[in-house]
Amino acid sequence: MKISDIINNLNKTKTNEYSICLKRLSDAFGMYIDINYPDKDIIKGYFIVNWYCTDQSVGQVALFYKDVFFGIMSKSARKNEPHFYFVKDLDLTPIKEYLKSLEIQPDEVELDYFELDEEFGHCTVSYSSQLMHTNLIHNGKLYEVDYKLTREKELLNPFRILKDVYLINENGESVSVPLEECTLPFNTNNS
Repeated sequence: MKISDIINNLNKTKTNEYSICLKRLSDAFGMYIDINYPDKDIIKGYFIVNWYCTDQSVGQVALFYKDVFFGIMSKSARKNEPHFYFVKDLDLTPIKEYLKSLEIQPDEVELDYFELDEEFGHCTVSYSSQLMHTNLIHNGKLYEVDYKLTREKELLNPFRILKDVYLINENGESVSVPLEECTLPFNTNNS
């Protein structure tokens, strides 16, 4: 079937609509800009053919600007980058200008700030398998993790999930402590 025949008979209902990532589309034009997404977009996409990849619809999508067909986006898998193809001999300038009008200007960007004297806070992990440190802080004191015993206990658990960790106390004994009571030390030269 010819592309023109498919487009002329394409299902343009809400159930067949695909939300186009305008950032990726602008990248395809070589614009590489940050986009301020409008509430109602005039660039629409509708599946020509689609299938599931894990939990997401992917496939071939017809692209329209103000109801004028201008290209096809192809995305073969959920984690794949989309590839764009454009109608030959069609002036794409209005689409580029529209995308440029959506560019976030530096004065529009909302940044999060902090004070240098502000407390950083505490960081925790939920499961012993997430640990990357040889030490943990418990009740304000730094303790060495008994990785050997912690890993042995993980292996006894059928799901390999352990919410406790074994710390070596002041007497050299390994003591089970709930991870929720521990915090991670900062990666500084004096920790």
